[in-house]
Amino acid sequence: MDENVEALKEEDGELEKEKGLDLAGDGDQKEKGQGDSEVKDGQAVEVSGTLTLKMINLMAVIAEHDFLTINEVGMVYSNQSHAYKVLSQLKGQGFIRTFYTNWRPKQAYCLTPQGYKLLAGEGKLRIKSRFDPNQYKATVFNHQVACAQARLILAQSPLMTNYFSEGMIWENYPNAKKVCDGMLRFKKTPEEKGLVVGVEVELTLKSADRLKEAFDELRWSRELDAVWYICKDQGLFQSLRRVLLGGYLPEAPFFFFMTLEDLKAGKKALIDIHGNSYSLDPANLTWPPVTPKEESKQEEPGVNDGQDHQEGHATEPVQTVTVSGQDGLRPQAIDAIIPSVNVKEELVALRALFFQAIKRNAPRYLNPRFLADCWAQITIIASCCWLLMRIEHRAQPLRRSEACLERIFDRAKNKAAARALWIDAVLGCANQKSSQNFQDGDCR
Repeated sequence: MDENVEALKEEDGELEKEKGLDLAGDGDQKEKGQGDSEVKDGQAVEVSGTLTLKMINLMAVIAEHDFLTINEVGMVYSNQSHAYKVLSQLKGQGFIRTFYTNWRPKQAYCLTPQGYKLLAGEGKLRIKSRFDPNQYKATVFNHQVACAQARLILAQSPLMTNYFSEGMIWENYPNAKKVCDGMLRFKKTPEEKGLVVGVEVELTLKSADRLKEAFDELRWSRELDAVWYICKDQGLFQSLRRVLLGGYLPEAPFFFFMTLEDLKAGKKALIDIHGNSYSLDPANLTWPPVTPKEESKQEEPGVNDGQDHQEGHATEPVQTVTVSGQDGLRPQAIDAIIPSVNVKEELVALRALFFQAIKRNAPRYLNPRFLADCWAQITIIASCCWLLMRIEHRAQPLRRSEACLERIFDRAKNKAAARALWIDAVLGCANQKSSQNFQDGDCR
């Protein structure tokens, strides 16, 4: 890597100025001041010495995702050669450092304490946690890299802003049971509020129980309007789709899917659980889909609709139904009277409206999972009480034996005789054969 950097330095001499792209996703422009940047004709003037605004935004992305590799940095810049040059400069200034990943690429880049301090001074640090390479686990490498790649690709669209990484979401919702790998705001226009979309990156297939639990937690989240699942390939997408369709069908549409391969290839399209495709291209945008309620509002009757409807009834011949014997109504006659209705689609639409109303208006304690947990706790408490009552009932003969023992020692002077009398007393109080005769008061 150092050889490539030195060669590029000899050819170019100095770093070219980059555009001030907002990779951190905050969507805010800093006011000009000491050490800040000023954008002129689309170019970013240098800030903090030789750093550009794009470099600082790149450091912000590294902070929010813990680390990046040369592949992700190459997605930000035009090519990997330039990316190597930028990383070499940041490393030479002490803002980033490298560590071994035990994967490919072998090295990854994370911020140093000086880098975090620089971001805080520039107002670009949106996360409180600090990544320590000594705490790095190789098992999370592929997932972390895939989440960063998905974020960098989605951030290229003007419709998606204010991206939050998983670490940032945990800091904002510390009591949540389940959070997404990322969260963004989808806006058709800059003026509208937009939709809060959760981003889930799936690289491996989990068990059906874990998937259903995750689906249930995300579906009942009051902060999310939709969830995008970015799957590793088509096989994983079909597996998740089968789990949703196999007896666990939430309100539709809510979950949407795309593959990481298509996302890297530039095919930005979402597919719902029924196989319908929606485009995310700003030139041909078809997401989010229109719900049945919104579709009915958009359809306004024309001026002649009522007249045409009346004329149609006037000219339509009246069909009679005859009943012959035990056959009853013939199928042809029933079809003529009752129009054909897709019952499945109607039920899905009604269920979607019902769950949407509960999600928006119902309090948290009406969550079916919450009620199930309460019922399980009540059952455990009732079982423990019953068990304690049974133990108390079984312990009554032993308590009677203790009362008899004190009386026996008063009668017998030596221990052998007292032991024998005590055994007889236990047997007598337990209604067994005994050589001693005890009164009822002696066993109390």
